[in-house]
Amino acid sequence: MSQTTLRERRMLVNAHERGVSTAELAVQFGISQRQVQKWIKRHREGGSLDTDRTRACRQALSQDNVRRLIEYNSQHRFSSTATIRASLGLNCCKRTVANYLHRNGIHNRSPARKPLLSEDHKRRRLQFLTLTLTGTGVL
Repeated sequence: MSQTTLRERRMLVNAHERGVSTAELAVQFGISQRQVQKWIKRHREGGSLDTDRTRACRQALSQDNVRRLIEYNSQHRFSSTATIRASLGLNCCKRTVANYLHRNGIHNRSPARKPLLSEDHKRRRLQFLTLTLTGTGVL
């Protein structure tokens, strides 16, 4: 089913008032007869011919929060979504933060990796290597 513009809907209602059938209007405008009947009924009941599309659910973040989210991400590129959410004080889940980043063209982010070796690990590895190279260790 194709979308109709406000101008087309007005033309459709005017044509129907001049006596053109709903079946003819459906063919002429390339929409279903049910859609034609909907616009005629809405006009007859005094309703607007504008589309009444509303969001199924409210947006989790305001435009200001989205702007702050993008700014924060540009300054802290490898922050996790949990860190971003906490830093900005957002009242939404981590997945929502990721979705808003994706909608704004920010993809494939990964948090900065934590170093795997502690100082103790480094010392033990060096000790093992020293023993192995001097021949006293078992390899």
